[in-house]
Amino acid sequence: MWQELNEELSPHGLVLLAVALDEDLDAVRQWARDEPPTPLTYPVLVDRDHVVAERYGIVNIPTTVWIDEQDRVVRPPSIAPADDTFRDFTHIDSSVHHAALRRWVLDGVAPLTDHEIRDRQTPPEPDVQLARTERRLAVHPQSLAVRPALGEGGRHAPHQRAGVGTTVKADQACYSTHGTTP
Repeated sequence: MWQELNEELSPHGLVLLAVALDEDLDAVRQWARDEPPTPLTYPVLVDRDHVVAERYGIVNIPTTVWIDEQDRVVRPPSIAPADDTFRDFTHIDSSVHHAALRRWVLDGVAPLTDHEIRDRQTPPEPDVQLARTERRLAVHPQSLAVRPALGEGGRHAPHQRAGVGTTVKADQACYSTHGTTP
């Protein structure tokens, strides 16, 4: 369905990106080229370090984040399946998300107010920040030499402890509109 939405809405300014959190490039290629009825025409980025997921607070997949032409998040991360395959499990009707996306791109109707956006963007708890740091150290063992400095930095600026990062699975999507004012 993302491919169809891309084809429908890209002439109106939608820029669709998929960000895969996979480590295996072949798995991403298969997902992007072989599994859909037609190969995807929008970019599929690979984020092995989970930078995108950490930066935007993505914890489940598939997740979407809507970003406007001023690089402002207009819809924070939310589970938004491409179709209703897992509707019984998620209790999410994909058509609601698709209709909201069309209203935003075609009519400039923002999906949330500024207050609703702020309420949905909460900084990670200290244990989440620590978990991110530990994951990064496990993935990049050469960073162990800087571990004491990370601890000190976390004490002085806890919001920076885990570094930057955010990720989206292959079937997660980030949206950005250009030329459409929400």
